[in-house]
Amino acid sequence: MKTIIKSCFLITAFNLNLAIKPLCQTFIQSIDPNPAQEYQADKGYRIWSIDSFLYVLNGYVHINGYRALDIFKINIENREIVNRIAIQGPQEDMAISDYWITPDQHILITGEWRDYDALRMRTFIAKLDKDLEIVWINYYPDLSDGHLYGDALAQTATGDILLYLIEGEVDLSGNPWWSVSSKIRIVKTDAFGDVIFNKIIPDTFQRSSGHGHLAPTEDGNFLLSSQVKGYYYHPQYGTYLYNTILHKIDSNANPIWSRMVNYAKSLMQQPVMTTLEGGGGAVMWAKDTFVPDPTIAFSFNILKRYNSTGSLSWTHEWNDVAIRSVGRLITAQNGDILGCGYYSGSSLDSKGRGWLFRMTPAGEVVWERHYTDSLQRPWSPLIEFLDLCELDDGRIAATGIVFDLNSNGHWNPNVALIVVDEQGCLDPGCSGYDQFITSTFEPIFRLPDLPLLSISPNPTPGPFRVQLPKEALKPGKNWELRCYDLQGKLWQQLPWPKGDTALNIDGSSWPPGLYLPVLFENNRPVATGKIIIQP
Repeated sequence: MKTIIKSCFLITAFNLNLAIKPLCQTFIQSIDPNPAQEYQADKGYRIWSIDSFLYVLNGYVHINGYRALDIFKINIENREIVNRIAIQGPQEDMAISDYWITPDQHILITGEWRDYDALRMRTFIAKLDKDLEIVWINYYPDLSDGHLYGDALAQTATGDILLYLIEGEVDLSGNPWWSVSSKIRIVKTDAFGDVIFNKIIPDTFQRSSGHGHLAPTEDGNFLLSSQVKGYYYHPQYGTYLYNTILHKIDSNANPIWSRMVNYAKSLMQQPVMTTLEGGGGAVMWAKDTFVPDPTIAFSFNILKRYNSTGSLSWTHEWNDVAIRSVGRLITAQNGDILGCGYYSGSSLDSKGRGWLFRMTPAGEVVWERHYTDSLQRPWSPLIEFLDLCELDDGRIAATGIVFDLNSNGHWNPNVALIVVDEQGCLDPGCSGYDQFITSTFEPIFRLPDLPLLSISPNPTPGPFRVQLPKEALKPGKNWELRCYDLQGKLWQQLPWPKGDTALNIDGSSWPPGLYLPVLFENNRPVATGKIIIQP
């Protein structure tokens, strides 16, 4: 089933003050944090909410080569960016991996920074107030002789902070920024970031390389998920290299139990996890790095529920011919599981979609939505969700990447922001998986208006002739004409005859209405027009 979304859109640049009308409770928005750099790859990497404000983290590589980041504070009622800060490490380079909201509505963040003097990756913890003023920031240059990457953090019941680190052994024979092996290290600090203890989580696996999440459980303990790279022999399935593991530890980082929850011979696992009622949690591995056989359904995205003692309660499989990437799992206010990511489509439809889903703690899928702006950019409707959060009123916000085009027609990845209702709808009462967005999704910098195709007769009962515009476009290689309706459905796709200046189309079998013929050259739009089918 498919639902057509005619929702509210807002496109924001920092030097623009655009009117918003009308305002809706749900919307989708594209933000270009670096409008002067048309080839800058931005992405919304993390999102959270406090009161009536959303906070979106943009991570990108600066034109000078170091990693940079911005945090935006956005008023969710009028969608205005009310504050923006840039955070740098002691030597410029810095990346944020995770955040935590404290009971007094402060923000804890962690990640990594490059120590160019010692050729090491270091970690940090910073505390910000809800106006994005830095309360304190602690850099940790001496926790280990190896590389340290801050993966996640959470507070204990007493207000102390647990920091989940990946420790990498330095590659002394090659690139000094590379790690040849790694393990999990947990650092506990007080409420001001001063270290209480610093120790490694013991396990029996050759390489625990993190890339997971950390969250407190109802019984006062913590779950953390990690990727394990190491050859593991399973008596039934053979030898595996990449695996997903779920650890339970107490507030002093003492192991309670560990469970291997997935095995893979060649697929890199990047597990995401959230804790659930009763002391257990749900874990899902996030990325698949292969293209499946288009004739076979694969169950290569699996979500598993474990109880407080580490026993498997249930498993949910997505058995479809597609590649899914999961960016985040969170627990909703009512105990449901919310997830976001990117869905590639099936063998019959390869268009990419942002992906959100809601599931009960018992494993029942409440809804699943795939979002694509197929009308505005039918040649590449790419929206990827990397993180999500739930607002106080039950609405869901997600961020990620939207692939805009710059003034030269090339990709310009920007920050995507979407707010949907508790059913995952941009328009109330939506149904089905595919949510086609048909409202105008304008780029921040307007592209030069495309030349207009000459179409006659118009209106037409069916047959019509499309001629090249007078701007002297010459038919080139890989030209084709595609005709879409206002729901983004493709009704006709024909190669443009080389050397011809016109093409005849018969729309007699199409339903009455307005259609949009678009001329493409090498999958890039070069001209467009409108035709009304009127019997």
